[in-house]
Amino acid sequence: MLVYSDYRALSHPLILRKRAEQEPHAELFAAYPAGETLYFTAELDRALMARSAFLVFVRDDDGAVFRVEMKASAPLPLTAWDRYTCRVALGELCTEAGDGLFYYRLEAETVYGRLYSHGSDTEEEATLSDSAEYTGAFQLLVYREEYTTPEYLGRGVMYQIFVDRFFRGG
Repeated sequence: MLVYSDYRALSHPLILRKRAEQEPHAELFAAYPAGETLYFTAELDRALMARSAFLVFVRDDDGAVFRVEMKASAPLPLTAWDRYTCRVALGELCTEAGDGLFYYRLEAETVYGRLYSHGSDTEEEATLSDSAEYTGAFQLLVYREEYTTPEYLGRGVMYQIFVDRFFRGG
């Protein structure tokens, strides 16, 4: 095993995946019903020598924080990756409203100290940094299962105008 003096020397230190229990082939960026259970898998480069890993969710509306411990599973054979997994019941994250927008990231305790994932939902590979700022956190949208779209919305075109874009554009 290679040992690095700086974790930034690792080209791809983290792969983070999620899958839904009810719809295992759902898109990585999909919205999920509140009754769904998601399974997260994090594969950390073994050179990080991670001792523990957590997923940390922050609810957008009130800033409530939820930490979910990930369990270490058997090392991946013939690879340089350590695998951590956890199960998240989405109903437990939501308030009485039963829905919400969440930002989440991985936190890992390593020989380099606590490292935080930074990435986007456009790819599974994320970077790690010692910065605790929530830049580049992944997003998770949870909706109420009983919600139905009003009929009139299916018969027209809807536009969203970003007024701030007009202001900045001159």
